Amino acid sequence: MKVPFVMAVVDLDDGATLRGTLADIVPDPAAIRFDMPVRLTFRDSGQLDAAGQPYLSYIFVPDEEAA
Repeated sequence: MKVPFVMAVVDLDDGATLRGTLADIVPDPAAIRFDMPVRLTFRDSGQLDAAGQPYLSYIFVPDEEAA
């Protein structure tokens, strides 16, 4: 993970809570607001397992359509 990065605690619609990285946003407090809508997505983590297969990781990204 490149620094700086933003960690977020996200309350999901079904009542669960997840902690994860908030990506595709400027890591500046002025760009991030409490209760901003986000989407959960999966991306290549940049790491490989012993067989050379990529690991996937979940991240959160701003949900522009819900804003």
